[in-house]
Amino acid sequence: MNLRKEIEPKLIEMSLKDMDFRKRLIDNPAAVIINEMGVAVSESVTLKILEEDPGTIYLVLPRLASTEVDSELTDAELEAVAGGYVNDYSCSPMCFY
Repeated sequence: MNLRKEIEPKLIEMSLKDMDFRKRLIDNPAAVIINEMGVAVSESVTLKILEEDPGTIYLVLPRLASTEVDSELTDAELEAVAGGYVNDYSCSPMCFY
């Protein structure tokens, strides 16, 4: 499972229940994540905590998988998504779908 998908909802839930935690998360997210969740954030990653207000809504778009939008998949990426098609329908010659 994606570690971010596990941690992000927990951080949000905790920030709604504990205002001190919320302030610490806003001020120093990497330190809070390692102290509270036991997960170190790479120094190459920048964490930005945005707090909505009544007049502002943030829409966070996921990053693109590649720097080139229409680049080809690597062999590893192809292997990760490779599959096959199985026709679950068993039809007689009179079958239409």
